Amino acid sequence: MGDIFIWLTSFFILIALIALIVFQLMCLADLEFDYINPYDSSSRINKVVLPEFIIQGLLCVFYLLTGHWVMSLLCAPYLYYNVRHYFIFSLHCNPMSCQVKPIWLTGLFNSLILFDNVNYELWNFCS
Repeated sequence: MGDIFIWLTSFFILIALIALIVFQLMCLADLEFDYINPYDSSSRINKVVLPEFIIQGLLCVFYLLTGHWVMSLLCAPYLYYNVRHYFIFSLHCNPMSCQVKPIWLTGLFNSLILFDNVNYELWNFCS
């Protein structure tokens, strides 16, 4: 009986994570079709990035505490990536310049560097 509640809890947590990711994809789709500007899109996405990371971390700890070691080990690399990506500096490089930009508490989706890779992709496509 306890396993049913554990799996139902993890199911609803996973549904919440999927809903947050779908919201981010909808914001990016709105940005692609020019319904919203890059600043609004990045501010909307940045509002849900930290809750997404927290929920994913809680899910990994939940699996660890309930004794589901395999599921916890499957969540661990993604949790490590999220922690590393959020708390260390992000290296953003494009063909013209390479600069280190801190991303800790400012969010992970930056409206200033949103279209930096467009010229790089066009340059690689045309050559």
